[in-house]
Amino acid sequence: MKHYAEKKHSLKQSSIRVGDSVLLRQNKINKLTPPYDPKPFKVISVKGSTITAEGDGRTITRNSSFFKVFNFAEEEEEMDQLDIHNGKHSTTQEGQSGYNLRSSRKLTSRLIEEI
Repeated sequence: MKHYAEKKHSLKQSSIRVGDSVLLRQNKINKLTPPYDPKPFKVISVKGSTITAEGDGRTITRNSSFFKVFNFAEEEEEMDQLDIHNGKHSTTQEGQSGYNLRSSRKLTSRLIEEI
């Protein structure tokens, strides 16, 4: 019976773990308000779907649906480290606004493979 209900409602386990950096969902005040608070929180406790996070001098306990995993800077650093260790150099120039570094890496690797 429980399995049927979970399947019907498309329920799944949260991927948020202790130590993760997360963003907290915030109320919309006007159309310029971002959906998530831009200051990251650090998860200190996970019990079922209840998550307790700490950051900016406060501790918050909410359901996992109010949080979003935030690891963009770490991901970018890891990609750069992998490229340096593998001998790949990206052809991007610093200072270009709106330029997607990941897509240029994929494009560069595809071009190298074709040659």
